[in-house]
Amino acid sequence: MQTQNILGAIAVADIERAIAWYSKLFGRKVDDRPMKEAAEWRLTQGGGVQLVLDPTRAGRSMLTVGLGDLDEAIEETRTRGIELKRLDVTTGPYSLAQVADPDGNVLTFAQPKK
Repeated sequence: MQTQNILGAIAVADIERAIAWYSKLFGRKVDDRPMKEAAEWRLTQGGGVQLVLDPTRAGRSMLTVGLGDLDEAIEETRTRGIELKRLDVTTGPYSLAQVADPDGNVLTFAQPKK
């Protein structure tokens, strides 16, 4: 199997509200609307986030995003009105921060510790 793309899917109850929130989080508009019930951002070559309208599953999704600079991401999102909460992780190889979207889906941002 030769994989060309992977999308982390996040179930949301209101696709337009979610698009607005994730556009603020990522600092840019959606990259693709393959159907009216979905929206996608390409975050890396071959990887991205897909929102899917699914009210029965909304709020149960989790996604981890690897970053090069967690402090920069925390500051960037703060200027857009979204607060990433740094987690107090004393063990393990990553520094982490989290935020929940309007439906309660949890996004974790991870940077390898230096």
